[in-house]
Formats: sequence, structure tokens, C-alpha cells
Amino acid sequence: ETADFTTMLSVWEHSPTVLCIHPLGTSLQGIEQIRSSWQNILRNNPALRVVCEPIQQRPEQALAIHSVREHITVFGSNPPLQQTMLATNIYRFDGQGWRMILHHSSPQPATPTGMPEATASRPTRLH
Repeated sequence: ETADFTTMLSVWEHSPTVLCIHPLGTSLQGIEQIRSSWQNILRNNPALRVVCEPIQQRPEQALAIHSVREHITVFGSNPPLQQTMLATNIYRFDGQGWRMILHHSSPQPATPTGMPEATASRPTRLH
């Protein structure tokens, strides 16, 4: 929440298999790519605040899936820039604690959109 690089990095599992997809960005795989990306984001936006609003949390034995709204504020302009993102974070328990293995974030649409209603002309098979 306070744009602290060390704290941000401590949340992540330090593994080559972790994955991060920033809003409208490409897929970053491995802790080195993720470290570099967050370092650039926080260096270029030192007055950044992210407040996470839980939408759904689904803990399992070794994995936990969290869906959140990220309310992002970038200070330094008048008024401050604000944006809301929707994100999915997946954590794995490593014996010491929970570490993030996936972060996927995208801009929240201006108006909520739902799934289209099923019609008789649509096939019912999903896979």
C-alpha cells in the first residue's frame, strides 16, 4: 500500500515460475523480471498508493486465490490520478508462509458487464 519495494518483493515466491501481468502489459515470468518491473514502476511513481479491496478469497490446502479491487492513487498532480483495477492474486504456502506466485491485473470497466444470457440457439457444452 505504501510503494515500498522491499515489502513488495517479500510477498513474492523467489522462483523462475512466478508470473505477473500488469494492466494491459505483457506476461513477466520469473522473479528477476518481476523484480525489475516493480522497481521501474516504484522508481517512476514514488508517490503511489494501492489499497486492496477484497472481492473473494478462496483458500485451499497449499494455494489461496484472492480476487481484489486495487484502488490506485498516484500523487504529484493536482488532482491526484486515480484508477481502479481488478486483480487476481494466487499464493502458495511454502512451509514458512504464503508467497505470491501469480498477479494478474486489468483496468476495471467503467460499467460492470456480465455474461450474456444463455439462449436456446447457443450450445450448452463449455469444453
